[in-house]
Amino acid sequence: EYFQKNLGKNFWKDYKIWDMCAGTGNIEYDFPPEMHHNIFLSTLHAEEVEHLKKIFPWADVEKNIFQYDYLNDDIEKVFAGDPDLIPESWKLPEKLRQELANPKNKWIVFINPPFATAQDGSLGASKQQTTKVKVSNTKIREKMMDVGLKNSSQELFAQFLFRIKKELPNTILGIFSTLKYVNSDNFEKFREKYFSPKFLDGFIFSSENFHGPRGKWTVGFLIWDFSVSEKWGKQKIEVSVFETKLKGKEIIYIENVGKKELPNFPKKYFLNNWVIRPKNTETFPPLSSAINIYSSKNPLDKKPINGIGYLMAKGNDFLNQNGTAFFSAPYGNAHGIPMVPENFEKAMVVHAVRRIPKATWKNDRDQFRAPTAELPKEFVLECIVWSLFSNSNQSSSLKNVPYKGQIFQIRNEFFPFSTAEVKNWVHDSDFSPQNAQNSFVANFLETQTFSPESEEMLLIGRKIYQLFFSEIARLRTPKYKIERFDAGWWQIRNALSDGNFGEDLFITLKKAHKILGEKIEKQIYEFGFLTP
Repeated sequence: EYFQKNLGKNFWKDYKIWDMCAGTGNIEYDFPPEMHHNIFLSTLHAEEVEHLKKIFPWADVEKNIFQYDYLNDDIEKVFAGDPDLIPESWKLPEKLRQELANPKNKWIVFINPPFATAQDGSLGASKQQTTKVKVSNTKIREKMMDVGLKNSSQELFAQFLFRIKKELPNTILGIFSTLKYVNSDNFEKFREKYFSPKFLDGFIFSSENFHGPRGKWTVGFLIWDFSVSEKWGKQKIEVSVFETKLKGKEIIYIENVGKKELPNFPKKYFLNNWVIRPKNTETFPPLSSAINIYSSKNPLDKKPINGIGYLMAKGNDFLNQNGTAFFSAPYGNAHGIPMVPENFEKAMVVHAVRRIPKATWKNDRDQFRAPTAELPKEFVLECIVWSLFSNSNQSSSLKNVPYKGQIFQIRNEFFPFSTAEVKNWVHDSDFSPQNAQNSFVANFLETQTFSPESEEMLLIGRKIYQLFFSEIARLRTPKYKIERFDAGWWQIRNALSDGNFGEDLFITLKKAHKILGEKIEKQIYEFGFLTP
């Protein structure tokens, strides 16, 4: 239907079609028989070829269906300046070669390529796709690496696109795939130099419609016209959204629920790049969690001279939403931004903006963008207050931490209340602030004016901190390494919960936190952090 809408009702009369990763031919099942003579199907495995010949028994089946490794076969010939000068025989059937050489022929490439991703020492892998060691070590990958496409070369579907662009530069492409090539930062160079066709149409749906994938994530079917070049960021990519209603594994119905824009913009506009990254200069114990020291090799173990914490912000999309948290010391596995007084407000906005919207299969590859409008002070403060009482606040205070032959004190600069207040709450002299200075956040909050929603959060939070100090003698403080008055929110809420203290207060806090989060979320779209 999408091909007909964009290319004409009887498009198969004007186009020849090649599916070079046909597998068992499932995406061709519904094509009418009258177009079969114009279809070429190739696949990697001999048993799949035999299956295809049985289910598509048209006239030239021996020439139109064949075994072929599109990512390894005939690569030097395809990429040579004049392939006729190379004497070796082609693995590509002569009939298809003749059709490809005929300038009168118009082509559609219709594919559902494998989503497998390389996983080796230098290249990571998305949990969404199948990950296999050396799975993408093909001759096409070598060609991609030669031109500097290191990151995108690990994706098998990108390798198909790379050869298709070389071999069929004017084709119509209809591809089922993830949306990495549309908006991922790892594909920015790929988009700029090797993939800039005109978008025609498409739709997205959940991966649960495929057999085998774990989790739910976005699959797109997008149609592109390679004969027209359109710069990324200049064209609007809007797709239909199909929701599937399942009962167990049985599909009850599929519904078109509307449109969604797939924004694409340069990496320099990513939200993670909106925050200034100060230089790390001082050795400091790295953390793997709120209270545990990072023990793996080569950790990030330095902080700025005026560092107050560390924002972990893995990736820049919803897929990495759970990789967003902040700590009182460097997060050993990096993937983030050192926090200093100068970038504190922006860092806390990033934390709230990445954490508040709910991740779904429809947005898992959406990229967060730096705000397109000036942020009101009230919004910034609401993000800060929301963050201070979120579960991803992994702040802590740790005493006498040994690291690299030295002893360090990890101070909690996110403690939200003044030492003057705390002195009135403390009944155990071991946890008295004595002559301690206020934390950075306590001093910051004292000078601000808050919205009613933020005030409510701070009021409830203050009661929880008061409860913590009133019951501290009964809490399992050693378990949570609580030895100082400026315990982190992670330490406080877990210690209280472990002792079954303040259940009603935490329920009240959760409700207020949700109300504040919903208020912030509406503005996330208003200020351009995300596209609805």
